[in-house]
Amino acid sequence: MRMTNKGFSIKEISDNYGFSRMMLQRYEKYDLIKPTGKNKYGHLYYDEEMLNRILLIRFLQGCYFLLPEIKEIMTLSNEEVRKILDKRVKELDFRLERINDQKERVKLIQKALLKDDKDTVIRIIKEAYKRRKEDVL
Repeated sequence: MRMTNKGFSIKEISDNYGFSRMMLQRYEKYDLIKPTGKNKYGHLYYDEEMLNRILLIRFLQGCYFLLPEIKEIMTLSNEEVRKILDKRVKELDFRLERINDQKERVKLIQKALLKDDKDTVIRIIKEAYKRRKEDVL
């Protein structure tokens, strides 16, 4: 992707990174980004700094931050952002642990279903809800 003298078009950003026009418009609505140029047809352009910002926003969304949270993060110092990311890593570790537990239960249920053992299936499901209730407490 080559930046023109005006910047990167929405189409270029979309083609290279898979972002839709609507996504960029949503970022603008939340005042996270601003176009840095416009051509004679009204097509918007973003400079490299804004492109980097778009990529950061999308990365943070992938870490399960909401746009209002991201807007707040963008105003913080590096140290404050680091602390927020440390907390998010712990939350992601917890989610990953839950997903791995769920995956193991699914495997056990598959084995029980092969044996047509519905009692084991129900027992596994009940245990899962007991554990989930304990996690909340």
